[in-house]
Amino acid sequence: VKPEDKKAIEEKVEALKKVKDGDDKAAIQKAADELAQTAQKVGAAMYQAASQQTKEQKNEETEKQRNKETEEQKDKKDKTVEGEYEEVK
Repeated sequence: VKPEDKKAIEEKVEALKKVKDGDDKAAIQKAADELAQTAQKVGAAMYQAASQQTKEQKNEETEKQRNKETEEQKDKKDKTVEGEYEEVK
């Protein structure tokens, strides 16, 4: 979690703590909604970062597999087998 995101969450939590014991339901609801929105933004950013990391890992694995297959094909081409034959009449 980025420091600025952590700070934003902490600020929203503090704001909610200040109004939670009061009688103003609208203020409590507003503070709770703001905290929820901020938390959702942070969650979405974390999900996106994880998704990007997974995508990069898959790309690396695919590239490794391609390289391996290319090397195997090269090895097969390099292993030319000389043979003798005889004509049958």
